[in-house]
Amino acid sequence: MIAITGATGFLGSHLVSACASRKIAVRCLIRPRSPRADRLHASRAVTVETDFNDEASLAAALAGCDTVIHALGLINGTDEALRKANVECTRNVVAAARKAGVARFLFISSVAAIRRHGAYGESKFGAEEEVRKSGIAHLMLRPAFIYGPRDENNTGLLIRTLKRWPLIPLLGGGGFKLQPVYVGDVVDLILKSLEAPFDGRIYNVAGPRQVALKEMLELLGQSLGLKRVFVPIPLRPVQALVRIYLSVFKNTRLPAKQILELNKHEAFDISGTERDLGFRPMDFREGAKLCAAS
Repeated sequence: MIAITGATGFLGSHLVSACASRKIAVRCLIRPRSPRADRLHASRAVTVETDFNDEASLAAALAGCDTVIHALGLINGTDEALRKANVECTRNVVAAARKAGVARFLFISSVAAIRRHGAYGESKFGAEEEVRKSGIAHLMLRPAFIYGPRDENNTGLLIRTLKRWPLIPLLGGGGFKLQPVYVGDVVDLILKSLEAPFDGRIYNVAGPRQVALKEMLELLGQSLGLKRVFVPIPLRPVQALVRIYLSVFKNTRLPAKQILELNKHEAFDISGTERDLGFRPMDFREGAKLCAAS
């Protein structure tokens, strides 16, 4: 039995659907009264409401599971919220997994942990440390910018913007590059990873190439049959305003992390992931068509 945390999230819900279609038995650990629990109804997944701050509750939920896929995490939030959700929660899940006799632990981290940019990167690195010292056989995947259907933030924001506005402001002229990876490719890799040795290795998970933000919008627009005019906006003044905004509004749905790190993205080496796990991610040109068709 495989336990999945973060099952109601963007990546997690796709993973649960894929497991259901392949008849892989999973148990989804979800927060009580999770607002996105309905995402799991179609897959008829087994769900267990779990208090992630309580080791006993977690251990009971993990009883009988041999593998944990820990995909639960927070991307945007205060430094304290990120630490609690990403570091402390991971510490609790690891401790409960050890208590429940879980044999393998697959952690979905982030490429942000490589350079540890900002509170999010620090929190993901801290979570990795909890897994590293757990004593449980483990494997870690570090995804980059994941996109695809059901993504309300990254892809969803881009598509909503394209549909709504004929003139679109582009921070920094849209020249900053990301290395987007399609959610279906990430899910396939997670399932392939279950057949790999859990020997503590860490794998980067990103698309085959870097894509400028402007090109991403253009490709999505073409797939949607929309032609838009892009207006370049200087990045640094906007980032300064975002920092001020965050100092006042601690809890926000504004994609603050993405804005503050637009000029910090780098190319990620996925050769080891391709070699060891047979990873073959699709180009964003193809992924954009899938997003538009969903």
